Amino acid sequence: MSKDYKAVLVDDEANSRSNLSSLISEFCPEIEVVDVFESGDDALNYLLRHRVDLIFLDIHMPKMSGFELLENMGKHNSKIIIVSAYDSYGIDAVKASAYDYLLKPVGISDLRKLIDRLSDDAPTIVRTVGSTERDYRISVPLSHGFKIVDWRTIVRVESDNSYTQMILIDGTRQLITRNMKDFERTLSENGFYRVHNKHLINLQHLEEYSHIDGGMVIMVNGDEIPISRRKLKEFKDVLKSKYDKLS
Repeated sequence: MSKDYKAVLVDDEANSRSNLSSLISEFCPEIEVVDVFESGDDALNYLLRHRVDLIFLDIHMPKMSGFELLENMGKHNSKIIIVSAYDSYGIDAVKASAYDYLLKPVGISDLRKLIDRLSDDAPTIVRTVGSTERDYRISVPLSHGFKIVDWRTIVRVESDNSYTQMILIDGTRQLITRNMKDFERTLSENGFYRVHNKHLINLQHLEEYSHIDGGMVIMVNGDEIPISRRKLKEFKDVLKSKYDKLS
């Protein structure tokens, strides 16, 4: 199962880190814990250089508290989940724009409720409706708003950590603030196919298939995209159903 959210855990207590990491691994397959930190300093150094979707953050830590860590991070797009043994930081958590507040010891039901909330709140790529021409247009979210795109002009979409790169026929590349699954869900019915965990292609802009290096496709703009082994047979079947002369 592919991961929807990349997360880091920040907690100075070894037992708390281990407990939360184990619960997420076993009961939250949607979350990938990419790193774990026992100090705010180490976490800050990482977060200033990497993007993640979720930060599970303890408040009481030596040298740098959880709130001090957030202040030093400055502007960011991560959702903050406060994890604390104390329930007295509600107002401070609101001021810090925390997404959720979990009390230690964190339980399975609390984590699953968080996942449900994340799923409910996630913006989706929305198809616009109206005239015939507008039927080909979709609205995709950007960090500063949204962009209207004719999906027929999309050559491919490439995963970029928790974001995606959308490559258009005119050579434009647009960084989109949603993950690959949102694109796949919306565009698969319009002739797009996910040939690889990181790549979704528009079959109408497919120019060539090659079995070199285990299988790849070449798009009209010259981009060479690998096909994952587990997708290869299914992809060939899709091509056979789409193109009558395929041998």
